[in-house]
Amino acid sequence: MTYFSARLRRQPSTRLLPKLAPLLLCAACAAPATIFVSPQYNPASIHTVAVLGFTDYPGASGSGQMVSQIFEPYLLPLGYNLIERQQVQSVLQEQSFDLSGAVDMATAQQVGKLLGADALVMGSLTYFTDTNQQTVMVDMPQEHARPIFGPTGKGRVGIVGMNTWQTNNIVPQTETTPAEVGISVRMVSVATGEVLWTGTVSSTGSDLASAAQDASQSLAQALAKKLHLPQFSR
Repeated sequence: MTYFSARLRRQPSTRLLPKLAPLLLCAACAAPATIFVSPQYNPASIHTVAVLGFTDYPGASGSGQMVSQIFEPYLLPLGYNLIERQQVQSVLQEQSFDLSGAVDMATAQQVGKLLGADALVMGSLTYFTDTNQQTVMVDMPQEHARPIFGPTGKGRVGIVGMNTWQTNNIVPQTETTPAEVGISVRMVSVATGEVLWTGTVSSTGSDLASAAQDASQSLAQALAKKLHLPQFSR
């Protein structure tokens, strides 16, 4: 009688691990924020700040408003007093200020003066991609075993060993790429129209909101470090 058994080892072959590594690790990836602060920036002269909002990512209507609402609270630990969003939106509508296109700096300054702000914060989205599933082919080695029969003594025949071998089984596997949000933010002086600081960052997360949260926190922490504000460090 011939016996045959097989078992599937649930571990990808190391030959394909380098290809899968970026997908498995990207959920923890966050590019460091890049910050530029103008030499003329005097933090003591900037107290009240109005966040005008972020431009939408192309093809993602409402994305700018979503991310700017997440980012806005992170300005508070930096020492800025924020004008209420509802008040800002009211003045923007009165002045027909539209962030969806090129920003008219003269109009932006006028909005800032009407709001009584020392500076304005504006931005744009450089990335806004939701989670995505894709199928990759994974090498799952399958181990086979066949008993070897031989004399066991006293004229009897039994199993004296096992003959084992492997075959490669290529199977589809679903991988989920994380959401990614990238932001570019700048603060502009209402009095002079000068850009006081700029910051860019991108981050990933389990969804767009968490990615925006991580990006906002990373940018604020980098800005605090650049401005020498240790009270914001965790």
